[in-house]
Amino acid sequence: MQSERIWLIVYNDKQQDLLRDYQAKYQIAEKEHELQLQEQKNHQSRRLLAFAIAMALMFLALAVISLRYATQRKRQTDMLKRLNQTKDHLFSVVSHDIKTPVMMQEKILNMTSFVDPEYGTGGEMGTGIGLFVSQQLLKRNGEDIRIESKEGQGTQAFFSIKQYQNGQ
Repeated sequence: MQSERIWLIVYNDKQQDLLRDYQAKYQIAEKEHELQLQEQKNHQSRRLLAFAIAMALMFLALAVISLRYATQRKRQTDMLKRLNQTKDHLFSVVSHDIKTPVMMQEKILNMTSFVDPEYGTGGEMGTGIGLFVSQQLLKRNGEDIRIESKEGQGTQAFFSIKQYQNGQ
């Protein structure tokens, strides 16, 4: 009986050792599983953080672009307001250039032939081509130029500028 008892004690000790080994392995496996879950959560958190940073940078870039556009649009609007303050004004340019006879002005405006350069009252050389270019620019914008000239007294040119409107 003593031998059976010893055998039982040894058997129980082996069983307990096995049970402790299984419990230790189970706890290790459980800890490893928890660690994997935590690593997955950390990975998801890092991905979410990276996504949030990318979105924040995108919104920041969008805000900067919007601000630049708004600033540029404001500058353009301000410039148009300044330009529109001169809308439909009649301008008059007076030239005391007594060298250009009335017939010569018609020739310049029609550009029917080449105009020979002449010397002005200040000794400057000119062909009157500036008058032709001015007329063409005004015509291109739907305007015209009116000239009053008296030989020996000078020339006066009249023109008006219409208000600029977006898209026109």
